[in-house]
Amino acid sequence: MLVEDVRRVLVIGGGTMGAQIALRVAVHGYDVVLHDTDSAVLDAAPARLRSDGQDRIAAGRLDAGQLERALAV
Repeated sequence: MLVEDVRRVLVIGGGTMGAQIALRVAVHGYDVVLHDTDSAVLDAAPARLRSDGQDRIAAGRLDAGQLERALAV
């Protein structure tokens, strides 16, 4: 397998760092699976990802279309 063949990425840990990694990977077109042993963290993940994405939009590092594509389930 080549790195170019990778399409799905598993991020273990949905806290601050895990959410940022998941968002960045998703923005670049990969399917992302976010895993955490704490179900509350996973329940909060969509709002955290959207908030992080909105911060990136405000900073000019992301556009709204990229965020919506990254968050599409």
